[in-house]
Parts: sequence; structure tokens; C-alpha cells
Amino acid sequence: MCNTLRRKILHTLLITFVFACSLFINSQTFAGTYEAVMKFDGADGLAPNTGLITDGKNFYGTALNSAYLGVVYELSPPSSGSGPWTETVLYSFPSGGDIWDPQAGLARDAQGNLYGTTFSGGLRGTTACSDGCGAVFELSPPSEPGGSWTETTLYEFQGNEDGGGPEGTLILDAAGNLYGTTVNGGDVYGACCGTAFELSPPSSSGGAWTETVLHDFTGGSDGEAPVAGLYRDSTGNLYGTTVTGGFGSSGTVYKLSPPSSGGAWKEKILYSFTGASDGGGPLSVLTEYKGSLYGTAEVGGSSTACSAGCGTVFKLTPNSEGVWSFTAFYSLQGQSDGSQPRSGLAVDSAGNLYGTTAQGGDVSKPCDEKNYDGCGVVFELSPQSGGATWNYAVLHTFDGPDGFLPNALLLSHGVLWGATLQGGAVSLTVCGGLGCGVIFGLGL
Repeated sequence: MCNTLRRKILHTLLITFVFACSLFINSQTFAGTYEAVMKFDGADGLAPNTGLITDGKNFYGTALNSAYLGVVYELSPPSSGSGPWTETVLYSFPSGGDIWDPQAGLARDAQGNLYGTTFSGGLRGTTACSDGCGAVFELSPPSEPGGSWTETTLYEFQGNEDGGGPEGTLILDAAGNLYGTTVNGGDVYGACCGTAFELSPPSSSGGAWTETVLHDFTGGSDGEAPVAGLYRDSTGNLYGTTVTGGFGSSGTVYKLSPPSSGGAWKEKILYSFTGASDGGGPLSVLTEYKGSLYGTAEVGGSSTACSAGCGTVFKLTPNSEGVWSFTAFYSLQGQSDGSQPRSGLAVDSAGNLYGTTAQGGDVSKPCDEKNYDGCGVVFELSPQSGGATWNYAVLHTFDGPDGFLPNALLLSHGVLWGATLQGGAVSLTVCGGLGCGVIFGLGL
């Protein structure tokens, strides 16, 4: 079931794009200011399948490599303000190593340590995953400039009760605890249906990190396959989405509340998708703005241009009694405005939302051997009349050489930053003539 579920998700979605960051700036115009600041060539990584994080100057992310083991990279701007950007591979997962295949983005602490996950590797020979069920790792910067970064494996999943196959990006709290999800595992047989977990640092130096499963998804009304990572509010509640399951069998939005003292965490379903006009199959991490949660659903909506619907953008708002109301306030129409939004949203201080679609745009460009209709777009949704209506605008349409299959956006210093899974130098045979992916800025 572990490998079957993974193949099903990857076949349908290619590689999941699940990272979103919400840095707040004043609203501005991004259209017409696109630049691919780096194009991967395979040797330095390929298929960057997640979004970016930043330390305020440099950017960090994960990608695969020619052996599909994976790299963690740093991207630095030119020192003079113009010229080429510099990519540095901080760590390459070695052939024959214990862990490989990073499917998620990174988290960064105040000391500059990076935290991430791999989908594969770790403990071998479990009943759930013969090649390992994935791991959580830490990369520590060198003590002296020019030195090597140090990789430490913090936890190896067994694929049973503790989960397996982490794909969502980790988040950190102030105490250094890590929170994440696994798409598989959650019961003794590892057959179903994902977990939400906490990984806590040791109380003394040299000790082992401790994993605590906060919720085992059953595949029923509580959801199945939490591909996306988690959002954590100021009181410690966690929020996320599942791709399937729920009362409508088309995915859920859920909340996990910590116990007041001891005991178990409590899951509450905030919404179950039906796959109709409300959307279905949400892959996105959630974004918060003024108490409301925003996200995207890959399918469903009002358009008939896509066989299962072209996707929706939705909002969940609680009232004073803690009852959440759901609104799918925009349906992607396919064609030029994009379709299949798979990533989360960035938001600015005015409440404008920014996202990407995997398909649509210039539908005359098939982009890959799967004959996708368009290479994807970057879009903006601006609230009108106090949020009663929203104005949708396409900020950039990908054409293949400048990237396609875009991931989640990072809004930093007035620029939208992102990566595309493919595109760029499309003549490279190492990536099947489709391009190995790009890092781009919109608003430069």
C-alpha cells in the first residue's frame, strides 16, 4: 500500500508541490518583471520540486540529481547587484547512503541549521517499505567559512504506527520542536493512511530525538494522505489538508488541538470536500491572514474546461463560537487563467493572494510528453468590497524555456520567488529535453 499510494499520487500529480511562505509586504504590481535567475543543468540538481526559504539574502531549497538521490542547495544573489546568481550545493545525498529522495522543502532555525525530510531511505527491511520509509535530517553550517555542512539524521521512519513517506515541509516552534506529516503509515501494518507528527530535540547533548504521533489518519471521515505540511497558530494548534478521505471522499481541511495537560491531541474536521463546485484533492499547505485560512484545491470548481474541474481557491473563517465557514471564492477556468493549483498561497499585508497553477496559460504549448495544456501561470487574487468579491489576474504565463510546472511562491522584499519542476534549458538531454527546472523572481 505504501508504494501503491505513492505511485498513484506521483503519477497523478507528478511531484507534489506543498511549500508556501507568507511574508507580508505592501501590495505592488509584479506583472512583466519576470526573470529566471538560475536554470538547473542536472549536475547541480534537477526537478526542484518544492518552494524556497530565505535568510533575508540567500535562498535555500532541495532538488533531485542525476542519480535521483537529491541535493540541498543555496542560491546567492550577485554581490554587485547585477550579474549571475551563484548556486552552491550544500549537501549531496550520497550513493549507497542511508537516506535519499527529498520531496519537501526546508525549515531554518535562528542558528542557520536547515531541517528537511527524505521520502526514501532510513530503516531497511520493514514490512512497510523495503527501501526505507524516509527520514528527518538536519544540516548544520560549517564553523569556518568554506567548510562543509554536516548532515545528521534525526529520525528514521519505520512505516508502521510512526508513519512513512514524509512529503510535506517541516515547521519549527520556538522550543525547537519539528512538526510534519507522512503520507503513509499510521497503523501497525503501515497500510494506511498517513500521520501528523512532532519530533522533539533531546534534553541533553547527544541524545536521540523523540517522535510523537499526533494523529493517525484512518482514511475515513478524518481524511487520508496528508501530502501537505502543517500551519501552526500562536496557541499551538496545527492545521492541514488531506488529498482524499473525508465525508465527501475528496479531501479535508483539519485542525489538531494540543491537550491542555497530557493526553492525546484532538482532530477536528473543518471541512470535507465533495469534488464538485467546492473543489477537491487539496495539496496545499494553508496560509493564514487575519484569522482566516486560505488554500487551493487541485480539482473541482465551476469550470467544465477540465474533465474533473480546474480547481478552486478557498477560505475558512471561524466565528466567535469556533464554528468554521467555508467559501470557494474562485474557480479556475482553465485555458489562459490556469488550472490545477497544487501549491499553497503567499499573502501580502493588504490581503492579496499569490499562487501558481501546474497547467493552463498559453494552451498552445503542450510543454511535455503528457501533452499538458499550457505550462502554468502565476496569479494574483485581490479582495474587492471588503472581500465580498475577488479580482483575478495572471501575473506571468510560463512558456517552457522560462519554466513550467511551477511550485509554491515565497514573498520576500517585494519579490515573488519560486521554482519550477521543469523547463529552462530545454535542450539538455539529461532531463529528457524538457529542462531541469528554474529558480525565478517576479518583481525584480
